Amino acid sequence: HQPMKLIGPLVVVAVAAVQAAVVMFTFGAAAIAFAVAAVTLVVGGALLLAHRRRQRAWEEDQQQRIEQAAAGRVRTRESLILALARLAESRDDDTGEHVDRIVDYVDILAGEMKRRGQLPPQVRPVHLRLAAALHDVGKLAIPDEILLKPGMLSDPQRVTMQQHTLIGDRLLKQLDFDIEDELLITTMRQLVRSHHERWDGGGYPDGLSGRRIPLPARIMAVADVYDALTSRRVYKLAMTHDQACRIITESAGTQFDPLVVEAFKTRHEAFARISQTQPSIQNQPA
Repeated sequence: HQPMKLIGPLVVVAVAAVQAAVVMFTFGAAAIAFAVAAVTLVVGGALLLAHRRRQRAWEEDQQQRIEQAAAGRVRTRESLILALARLAESRDDDTGEHVDRIVDYVDILAGEMKRRGQLPPQVRPVHLRLAAALHDVGKLAIPDEILLKPGMLSDPQRVTMQQHTLIGDRLLKQLDFDIEDELLITTMRQLVRSHHERWDGGGYPDGLSGRRIPLPARIMAVADVYDALTSRRVYKLAMTHDQACRIITESAGTQFDPLVVEAFKTRHEAFARISQTQPSIQNQPA
């Protein structure tokens, strides 16, 4: 009878063992599947992260290359513009200092007008500087007997000389810059063509008046006349800073834009400091 008594417990134990095995197998399989899924997720995430990092590094490298290339193009463009400007000035200015002074004068006026909120966003100081350097580029086509004449020009010679504004505009129109340089080209052409226009309409080449004259040209007009007044020429002595200031101030509303003259009056001392570095100004009697 003893074996018979053990059958029930053995069956119970056997069933329990089978159930435990099934449970263990079930949970073990799930654990293995979960572990595999977790490892796959971690490894996949790590690979994706590494790929994204490589992609980001590649994109940053490409962006840096693009920016370096763009900066190189800007430097090349500016070097060509300044070289062309100095070539034009070398015809009637031995040192080329006129270009440097004009650029500084225009920069001072533009900065003051920007401070006052009078410089629209499409007129950028950096563009004005480059445009100012080229303001007389059309003189490259003016004959020496006119450009270098020490005395007063005859009427026909004056008409020829005035053509330098139109010649410069046509030259700049042919420049092939990138699309992002359209604002620069516009500023340069406006300044080169119209910097001899007068506020009252009595200038050249188009007889524009008031705000019909592009702002870059109105700024350039004050800078150019100030430098002409305070520079010595073979046919005239240099005026003092005070004399030049008086002429420019009195010409507001006739020759010059009153707003530009107001900017000049505010910053005239900066003009004086630049002007006084000229060899032709030093030791000049008042």
